[in-house]
Order: sequence, then C-alpha cells, then structure tokens
Amino acid sequence: MLQFISVIFFISLATFLIKKFWKNGHHLVLLERPVPGLQKTDPILGNLPDLFKAGSLPKFLHQLHARFGPIASYWHKDVFTVSLADPKYFKITEKMFDRHPALFEFALPLISWKSMQFLNGDFGRNRFKFMAQPFGFSGCEKALGKITEIVKEDISKWDLNGEIGLHKEMMKTAINIITKTNFGCHFQEEGNSKILLDGYTKVFTDFDDALLGVWSFGQGDSREKEFERNVQNFKTEIKRIVEAHIEQRKAGDYEPAPFLDALIDNIEDEDEIVHQAITFMIGGFHTSGTMMTWFFYNLGLHPEIQKRVQFEIKETLKGEGIKAMQDMEKLTYTKQVLNETLRHVKLAPFSERQADKDVEVDGYVIKKGSQILNSLCLTLDDKNAFPNPNNFDPANVDGEKSKGLAFSPFGFGVRKCPGYRFATVEILVAAVEVLSHYKVDVVDKENIVEPLYGFVTKPEREVWIHLQPLE
Repeated sequence: MLQFISVIFFISLATFLIKKFWKNGHHLVLLERPVPGLQKTDPILGNLPDLFKAGSLPKFLHQLHARFGPIASYWHKDVFTVSLADPKYFKITEKMFDRHPALFEFALPLISWKSMQFLNGDFGRNRFKFMAQPFGFSGCEKALGKITEIVKEDISKWDLNGEIGLHKEMMKTAINIITKTNFGCHFQEEGNSKILLDGYTKVFTDFDDALLGVWSFGQGDSREKEFERNVQNFKTEIKRIVEAHIEQRKAGDYEPAPFLDALIDNIEDEDEIVHQAITFMIGGFHTSGTMMTWFFYNLGLHPEIQKRVQFEIKETLKGEGIKAMQDMEKLTYTKQVLNETLRHVKLAPFSERQADKDVEVDGYVIKKGSQILNSLCLTLDDKNAFPNPNNFDPANVDGEKSKGLAFSPFGFGVRKCPGYRFATVEILVAAVEVLSHYKVDVVDKENIVEPLYGFVTKPEREVWIHLQPLE
C-alpha cells in the first residue's frame, strides 16, 4: 500500500513539473504565461490612441482591467507596460526603486534627464536620500512656524466681501510655502512668486493637454514654439534664483534654504542643480496646492463634515493654532477628512516602476525592463477596503492602517513621494487657519466641478467660494 501511494505521489509531482517546466537541452526553463492585454493599435504610439480615446488614464485603465482582469498589459509607444489593479500585487514593486522613463518623457523639455524623476540605481538612491531630507519630520518641524506665517498672511489678502477663486489662491499659497521655506530670500518679494506661478501655469497647461491627447509635441506649430519659449523663460527664472542664492552663500550672509542648500552642498553641476530645483519646486506646490483646493471644496459641499472638523479644531487646539508637530496628531478627524480627499479625488492616479528582474505574479511573468504601473486610481476605489468608494465619506478611511496598500495616495515603498509629510503639514495648517475663523461656502453647489486627470488631478474649472466669518 505504501509503495502504491509513493508511485501516485511521484506521478503527480512529475505531472506538475512537466506542466510548469519544459526540458530544453540541459536546462529547465519556466513556461511563461504572457500577461493578458492589448495589442498595439498604432505601430509607433502603441495603445496611446486608445488612451486618448478613453479620455483619461484612469478611464483607460478601468476599461483595460474590466476586460482583462487585475493584471493587464498595454503598450506605451514601444514600451511593454503591465498595470496592477489589485493592492495585493503591489508588494512586488514595494522594494523596486528604479523607474521606467516612458511615462515622464513628455517632461524632458522642462526637467531634463538629470532630474531625480529619471535617476535610478545606487546613484539615484543616493540623490533621493539627501534630497528628501528637507521634507522629512525634522525639516517639517523647522518649517512649521514659517508655514503658519505664510498661510496667515495669504488669507489676510483674500476678498471676504466677494467671491474667491479657491484653486488660484491655494496654488499661490502652495508656491509661497515651498519657495519661502526651501528656496531662499529671493521669494520674500511677492512679485517673484507670481512670476514663477505664471510661468508654471503656461507650461503645464501644454503638458496636461499633451497627456490628454488634445495636442502633441513634434508638430512644429505655433503652439509648440510658444511652449518652447515658455519653458526657456521658466528655466531662466529658476537659474536666476539658484545663482542669486549661490552668490549670497559666498558673501556669507544669507537666509538658509534647506532644499536649495542641500543641492548646492552635494552637486557640482549647476545645470543639474537647476533641473533638480525645477523638479522639486513644482512637485512641492503643484500637488499640495491642488490637494488643498479639493479639501476645502469638499468641505464646502458637505457642511456637516465641515462643522465636525471645525469643532475638533476648536476643542483640541483652543484657538492656539498648530504650535508643534504633535498637535497635528491630535486632529484625528481632520486628518481623516484629508485622507478621504486624497482617496476620493485620486490626486496622483498612479505610481510607476521598472522591473529590475523577471518577476512572477500570480502565474504571469513580467520581463526585466518592463514598465509596471501601480494603478492607484483603481485601488483607491477598492470595495474590499473602502465601504462607500463612490462617495466622499470620511468613514471610508476610518482606520487607514488597516487598509494596507489599498490606501497609498502618495505611492508606497522605497520611492514613495519624498514630500508627502511636508504636504500633509501644509494642508493641516491651512485647515486650522481657515476653519478656525471662517465657514467655507461653495458658490455653485448644483454644477459639481469634476476632476481633470493630467499631471495631477486638478479641477476642470475654477472653484468659487465665499468665506463667512464665524461668530
């Protein structure tokens, strides 16, 4: 009987191995299951025409995964791309540092190959480490007082008797915060921040339209020529800022600028310093300004949630504002509303990595060098993690740590957004300073402002609000 059982066991084992492997000379090789997905619809653009037809990357990914399941592939031009739409698969990219350049090539005219956006390997890891430090806990702690001053000053200039363009004001505040805390005394003059914001707006309108397929680079038309002029003007302005700070440092009497100082202390190539400054400056206000817009807009649409946030701020801080990093930990419901804002709007629709070796996922093999997309815009609506995913509901993120990687609005792993903590401080300070004194009323609650998925998820049009002083 025992001999019979042994025979059955070995037959079963042999059958399994034959199914999984195939004899090839003297080597056993894995029988690869190709990742299901789309074939190229254009020999040069791959499936980009399909993406443009869908109207946005999130809509395209939704259609892709509805057809092929949680692991699906498509072609970004000639780059084989695998999209993951279930957070249980994110663990395979958690420790991957390298990024594939394909999705960010459109930004090359502005940030160049020298940008942290494109740096990989040990060199990239070292760059990432020292550039992230000014935005870590210690950097935020040192900047907290300054951030509060900036927010208070900006609010004091708002027109309380008229309609306020929320997105415009939030972007102004965000650029004031990142520049005045990390880029030197050049930005103590308000006009310099305005010049930078105007230049950024011109450049990124074209970038977002290119991402949405409204127009494309390489046409040589009047719009592209104007775009090239705007990019050059923007770079020239950043170069002027860097050079001015270097001269002040040489003179020995200068205001510390933690991020810009870190670049100058660690990088000799001035051209790289300029492009890293552009990368982090834009990352430092582009996302946070938009995030603050959606936060206050959703509070204006949901007065009952706004009232609860105001009650927590009043009872917790006793009118003293945020004086220390520890104060923010006490604002549990306010942070919950912030997290739901990030989840609901899908501020960053994806994170991306490059496979550093052949990776097996659920029986499929992703080849080394492939682009891997973590489709955050889909997993942030995971019904298994969020009970009411289609609605703005702070209960969705109650106990956020229990959500695992399903709640990863800033990405995750070894290359998580380096500014996530700094952005959180900005919005919590803004929340306290605005909601301690005013009620936010949305002017038009009937015509909801929809998200426009581009470089980040911005409002499709301006959000107009009134501020009503609290009694």
